[in-house]
Amino acid sequence: MKTSQVDIGTKDARSQNLAAGEEGSIPRAKVTGQAFFDQYMAGGRLSLAQHQAAEYLLRRAVKAGLFAKGVDPSQSRGGQKDNVPYGIDSYADTLAIVQDRYGSYHRYLVVEVVCHNWDIGADGNRGGMVDKMKVLGEALQVISDRRLCGKGSPSRHLGR
Repeated sequence: MKTSQVDIGTKDARSQNLAAGEEGSIPRAKVTGQAFFDQYMAGGRLSLAQHQAAEYLLRRAVKAGLFAKGVDPSQSRGGQKDNVPYGIDSYADTLAIVQDRYGSYHRYLVVEVVCHNWDIGADGNRGGMVDKMKVLGEALQVISDRRLCGKGSPSRHLGR
């Protein structure tokens, strides 16, 4: 009896190196990249702390209702369903940290890369204007320092 193998991903995903197969006695497949900030960390362009800050910001964006979704029945008042995204303040406060420290361009870039999956790896420093990877790293580092480590972290003075 001949068994069929399960094929993971589409041809498009495999051509973009988003899925890869591993041969062996039991064929397996793994996802090799989801978002561009994941690929930047895998390539050594972002640190683990910066990657965690990107994931934190993405979670805040989802809770803020940045992405279209249905009504969550667990969020209700008085038994009636509520469409109000309660995470908007946390999301806005996180972005305010970036804007207060570096300005509106850093805020804009971190939102585009993390929330809208914008690839800045290819054009990195095109035209000699601004090194976008450096801007992204600075923005994510300040989020990491202020939201993940805490303002009074005893190891904040140590090198990264």
